[in-house]
Amino acid sequence: MPLANLYDVPGFGDLRRVTRRFGVEVRAIGGFVRRIASRLRDYGELPNDPLTLVPFTSDVDLIHSGKPVINADIVTAIRDAIPFGESLRWQIRSAEEDVVFAEALRFNDIVPANLMTLSTSKKSGIVDPWNGQKDIQEHEYRFMRNPGYKLSPLYQQGRDLELFTALLYIKVLLAD
Repeated sequence: MPLANLYDVPGFGDLRRVTRRFGVEVRAIGGFVRRIASRLRDYGELPNDPLTLVPFTSDVDLIHSGKPVINADIVTAIRDAIPFGESLRWQIRSAEEDVVFAEALRFNDIVPANLMTLSTSKKSGIVDPWNGQKDIQEHEYRFMRNPGYKLSPLYQQGRDLELFTALLYIKVLLAD
């Protein structure tokens, strides 16, 4: 089942109403996209309900193209649009708020399987700059340490530790 965009994920079709209402594009990042790719590897298709893709210890991380002031309204609209949306944990921030994290990403350690994205605006499916889908297909996950980590703005502000990426890596290994 090839995915053209985030709307193709079962249960996420009505996300189109939310993006139109707020005039935004939405990009899923992190573990949610990894779980989609893993599910496609194992079953060749996605489950009909989003709950299967979001275990109770996980969330759905989304970045939207609007202003931060609409974050809460977008969360409410998504909870109403997505089946069982009120049962999922949503982590939503604007692209404006994401700038600091995107900048820090240049310095973070790399776990390719967690760096894939799936957007409402693209027709190209999962965007995979580090070839994380290969890791998923082969059940061999890479962790690449970044020697420039201490130059990260989040690290310098005391808002990040290298250990966090290592813990995410362990979570990837355990999930597989």
